[in-house]
Order: sequence, then structure tokens, then C-alpha cells
Amino acid sequence: MRHVILATMLATGTAHAAPVGAVVEIDRSIAHVGDAVIWESDVASRVKAGADRAAVIENLIDDELVLAEGTKAGISIDKSEVLAALDEIKKQNNLDDAGLDKALADNGYTRARYLVDLDRQLHLLRTKNQLVALKVMIEDAAVDAEIKVRKLPATDENKQTVKTELRRAAMEKLQVEWLKNLRKRAYITRRP
Repeated sequence: MRHVILATMLATGTAHAAPVGAVVEIDRSIAHVGDAVIWESDVASRVKAGADRAAVIENLIDDELVLAEGTKAGISIDKSEVLAALDEIKKQNNLDDAGLDKALADNGYTRARYLVDLDRQLHLLRTKNQLVALKVMIEDAAVDAEIKVRKLPATDENKQTVKTELRRAAMEKLQVEWLKNLRKRAYITRRP
């Protein structure tokens, strides 16, 4: 079938060469993380926002490692969850569909591309929550000790704030160790 289409294109003259002097931008791979590829365009879009290029590449590598672990663990995101998250974003920013599309276009996005990115963000968040956050427990004794160290009144509000801060710090520490172990086991290559 492919040969018939190609032959028809050649016979009818619909296959055109690029104009002389035309420039075609070709995306190139920057890194491979297992079977995943990190593209120059992915890096460039984040570097435009003022981020450090090397840090962006390392963050993208970490993201691919997390996504791969989520896939192995059978973690998935349903399309309805992505659309619900999009509706929540619109609601929080007082946007209708036209306003959202304009805001996305102003930032170099299409709705389709944003939905792909939103799905990815939800995958990352769910994977981290299910594989890392569930392992973090903060006991009341640790909260009480921190309240004393900070010399705060032992109110319920202060206890909840301190517990949240301790949990966040413990999750970040555990996540760093988790990613370090994932990197040790992973096949990662980088292009200069």
C-alpha cells in the first residue's frame, strides 16, 4: 500500500522538494533513560523560562525514572482525571475555554500539548505519592519535640503546621534517596 501511495505521489508530481535556502529544524535527542528519550525541544522549552540547562536535563532524567517506576507499579491516570484537573485549573484561574486557550497560546502551548503535560504531571505526582509518600510517617512525639525546639505554643494549629513541615522534609529526603537508587539501576546516556 505504501508503494502505491508513493508511486502515485511521484507520478502526479505532488512530492515537492523544499525551497532552496529553506531551513528545517530537526529535534535531536539529549539523553536516553532506559527506553525513554529526552529531546532538545523539551530542554529548550524549559530553559526559556530561565532555568539552568544542566539542571533541567537532570530534572527531566529524574522525571523519566519516576515515570518508569510508576509504569512498573501499574500506576495510571485516567483521561477523566486529566480533564477534571484541567477544569480545576480553569476554575482556580477564573478562565473559560477561550481564556484558557489564550493563556496557553501566550505561553507557547496548545491545549493538546498542555493536556499531555498535565497527564505527565499527574503521573509523576501519583507515582511519588504511592511509592514514596506512603512510607513517611511522622509520630506525635517527633512533633512535640519540634514544638519544644521551636518554642511554640502547643496548639493544634501549630502541631499540624509542624507535622506538615516535618512530613514534607522527610518526603524530600526519602525521595532524594529513592531517585539516587533509581539512577544507580538505570541505563542513562547523555549527548554532549
